Amino acid sequence: MHLSIQKIISQAIQSIRENFGFFVGITLIFFIFTALLDGIFIWVGTSNIFIIYLLALVNLAIYVKQAVVIHRSVIIDEANRWDKVFSWGSADNQFLLISVGLWLLFSLAVGLFTALVMPFYIYGTRSGDFEQSIFFILVPIFLVAGIIFSRICLALPSRAIGNKMSIGKSIALTKKNSAKIFVLIVLLPIAINLLINRFLSEDKLVFNLFVGLIAHLIVVFQVSILSHTYITLYKSPGIEEQTKLNV
Repeated sequence: MHLSIQKIISQAIQSIRENFGFFVGITLIFFIFTALLDGIFIWVGTSNIFIIYLLALVNLAIYVKQAVVIHRSVIIDEANRWDKVFSWGSADNQFLLISVGLWLLFSLAVGLFTALVMPFYIYGTRSGDFEQSIFFILVPIFLVAGIIFSRICLALPSRAIGNKMSIGKSIALTKKNSAKIFVLIVLLPIAINLLINRFLSEDKLVFNLFVGLIAHLIVVFQVSILSHTYITLYKSPGIEEQTKLNV
């Protein structure tokens, strides 16, 4: 099965249109949650490292819950189930664990790669080029991480709807469309963020609130795209049956 970037984006937009009221509602709800969390973070401060990590985990859980709700709305037509918005189950746990695992692996890779490469950059550059050195260190890390994520990303919508697709199965299903999935899942959100940043207010409070709202709106769009990528590569007629026979 081959992907069409234009078709996937069109299908994602159509899903958002069909579930517009519900998606706007949950976006505002989860935005309020993260805004309150930001307020708690400002009130608590940065003195207690345990509290910082706890708030970071809660913040991640909020985005995870939003992603799970959207995946289930698009893939298994579970839209307008407000009871699911305020509940937490096995699918949420699995999605959160995968997200935390990916975050830890990425952080570890950044730390190790930076520790190995940074001395060579610092030794060979002037102090004024330090930021440029950081840029050239992080770009290949993000590139490699993006490529890897684009190959294993189907495991996320699968877990969101209660299935247990393995990382190996995701890699196999994305093999023939890895470049297109990289564009859809990695490059597209980066391009959207860069475009939005050009129009942001310089007021710090307005900036933070606007960024938070935009982040949740982007989640709706990107999760819808990933949902339709999953549907196309795994749940299209004949594909799921063939997959079951091959397991």
